[in-house]
Order: sequence, then structure tokens, then C-alpha cells
Amino acid sequence: MKNNRFPLKYSFWPLVLFLMAVLLAFWPRYFSQLGEAPINPHFHAHGVTMTLWCLLLILQPILIRYNYRKLHRILGYFSYLLVPLIFYSIIDLLLFRFNGIPALGSFHLYFVALVVNSAVAFLLVYGLAIYFRKKVHLHARFMIVTVFTILTPVTDRLTYRFAPEWVQMVPVIDGAPIVQVIGFVIADAILLTLILSDWLSGRKPYAFGAALGIMLFMQYTIMNFYKFDFWRSFAEWLLGVV
Repeated sequence: MKNNRFPLKYSFWPLVLFLMAVLLAFWPRYFSQLGEAPINPHFHAHGVTMTLWCLLLILQPILIRYNYRKLHRILGYFSYLLVPLIFYSIIDLLLFRFNGIPALGSFHLYFVALVVNSAVAFLLVYGLAIYFRKKVHLHARFMIVTVFTILTPVTDRLTYRFAPEWVQMVPVIDGAPIVQVIGFVIADAILLTLILSDWLSGRKPYAFGAALGIMLFMQYTIMNFYKFDFWRSFAEWLLGVV
């Protein structure tokens, strides 16, 4: 019988590293400001819900490892409330940032696709995790994968802060560098590594394979939807641009 315990037993360590990356990325303009200056409620709602999600991802495998299954289930039920709040906070922040914009250029349309399509991918992967909640190892893998759908806000900030020379290597839209491409490459590379790890260990890489397919489709739509009239119509409706 193949050993399938790795993602469940040790998955919280990579998630701890992800939380550390989140703290580092958002420290200058969010976490360091807590208690020091008023924070816009739109940003604060998003920051709180996403931080809770990161903490939940870390805590859940620990609870399973130490056999606190009842508490694990309770927090799982809490996610039914938290995930819709996350989705709402993402869209609410987008609407706030674009409030009053007179017209949408190609970069604006791209950014709407980045935010909306990433949020939809997050919901889809979370939905798969819940659907397979009784198949522990599929459930655990899909929960881990939710991180990849929300990776680019972290990689964007870390790139600008620690590797600004990379910005010159990415494509541009309306003169703006599409630095999210770096996050896409990192996410895809990690998923390919996880697929290979499952395959070499004799496991069926269904979850990570499906996740890679979702990510690639998400990335394609983000990079291309801004070119189409239907997306302009949707974005103008969403943002109330007339």
C-alpha cells in the first residue's frame, strides 16, 4: 500500500512559508500599519479574510495530524462562511479601486480579468475540496491548491521589492508590466513538481493535475479576455462604467 500521508502530515510547513511570504509582501503597506494609522475598511476586510484563510490552511492539517477531528470539522464549517466573505472582499476591493473611473483601457480590462477570474478559480478549487471532503487526500490536495489561485498579489510585491530587474522581462499591456506572469510561472512549476512527486510515489496525480488544468485555463483567460468585446461589456457592467 502506497504511503499517502505526506500532503496531510506535512503540508502545513509549506503553508507556513506561504504565510511568511504574505507577511513579508504586505508588511510595508498593511501589517506594519495596523494600530498606527487608519486603514481603509475595504482593504482591511480583504486583509482580515485572507489572513484567516491562510491561518485556516495551516491549522487544519495540524488538527488532523493530532487527531482533533471534531475541531477540524467545525473549522471546515466555518470556511462555508469565510470563503463567500473572501470572494465578496475581493470583488468589493476591485469596485472600490475602480470607483469613478471614466473609461476602461486594455490594462483595466486585464486587471478585472485578473481579479475576477482568480476569484472564480479560488471558488472552483475550494468547491472541489469540499466535494471530495470524504476522500481525505484529494480534499487535502485541493485545499493546498487554493493558495496558487491567490499567489500573484504576493509574488507581485516581492518581485518589485526584491527582484525589480525581473519586471523588465515580462510582457506589457498599455505600457504596464504584467508582473503577474512571474507568479503564474512559479505556481505552474510547483504544481508540475507536485504532479511528478505523486506520480513517482505511485499515487494518481488527479488533484494536482486537475488543479494545473484550472490554473492554465485561468491564466489564459486573464491574459486574453481583455481583447474581447464581451469582456469589455461585462467589466463596464460590473464597474458601473457608462
